[in-house]
Amino acid sequence: MNQINESSLSRIHDHTQKHDYGTITAFRYAKDCGSGEVYKKSENKQRNKVLLGKLRSKGYSVTSIKGAYIENFGTKNAKEVKEDSFLVVDIKDSGKLKKDLRSLGKEFEQDSILFGSAGEKPVLIGTNACPDSYPGL
Repeated sequence: MNQINESSLSRIHDHTQKHDYGTITAFRYAKDCGSGEVYKKSENKQRNKVLLGKLRSKGYSVTSIKGAYIENFGTKNAKEVKEDSFLVVDIKDSGKLKKDLRSLGKEFEQDSILFGSAGEKPVLIGTNACPDSYPGL
């Protein structure tokens, strides 16, 4: 796994210009559509390890990044969370990254994933059908 540092920013930019890319995490604050249960930090770290293994097994280039997200955006339950995330690049140009990120986003109960086609601005794609999820499924 790569860590972002100043010298690698140009390489990352180059990859996003030449290959499909996206961001994802397995971190989640609330369980089960706001049931009141929450994931512990240790559980989120373990979930991210599982996600990383799945991304690597599909042959993607994965870089750890620090992310932030507002869960339940626009509702009374809105909460900003900081989370360990991954920048994922389809370095082999398989053409499957969007589908795989969407599927993994659903599997790990994420509100959304970010996906960008090579050389284009990324878009937020909803992966959660919970009533308070943003942007919605």
